[in-house]
Order: sequence, then C-alpha cells, then structure tokens
Amino acid sequence: MKQTLEEVAYDYATEKTKFRREVLKEVDADNYVSRHADCMEDFQCGYNYCMERSPWHEVSEEPKKGEHICVQVGSENLTSWYAPSNIKKAFEDHNVIRWAYVSDLIKPTPN
Repeated sequence: MKQTLEEVAYDYATEKTKFRREVLKEVDADNYVSRHADCMEDFQCGYNYCMERSPWHEVSEEPKKGEHICVQVGSENLTSWYAPSNIKKAFEDHNVIRWAYVSDLIKPTPN
C-alpha cells in the first residue's frame, strides 16, 4: 500500500521528534507539537521542491516532435523513442506512465 505524502511526512516528523524527545530530553509538550508540525511542513516542502524540478512529464503534456524521449510504460520498463507527430496515440497504445527528454536525464560529460 502506497502512503500519501502527508502520511510519509507524519511518520518522518514522528521519528525526528521522537529522537529529540528521547535523546535530547526535550519533553515540553508545546515545543514537541511545534517541532512535529515544523518537521512535517519541511518534509512536504522538500518533496514539492524536488517534484517541481523533476525531468519527468505527465502524459497529458506532449513532447516536441522529433525529440529523443525516455518513456516509462505500464510494466514499469523504460525505453526511448523519437517523439512522433501522433504522440498521444503512441502513449495510449503503449500505456505510457510518464516521459522525459533524454537530454534532461543524461548530463553531458566534460571533455
């Protein structure tokens, strides 16, 4: 079962504040609640920050025709294509979950 972002953030915050309470002997209830809420918010902000910068695109967004893309299909496998003009049909036919420009996934190596 996949957890929601909120559930994962709650678990993370619980472990972080549990450590502070047990090891650092912080027992002030108001301070604990505040730290717990801050940890949850920080975790969620970090997740959102990473997702906003992800090279992966939703299938509802079309790549530029002819661009080299990496696609993840329903079986979780990855493959690469040169985006055809009828990309929506290709996405449907192959049960594509998401896609990314290959150039965004593979950074050039310095000479």
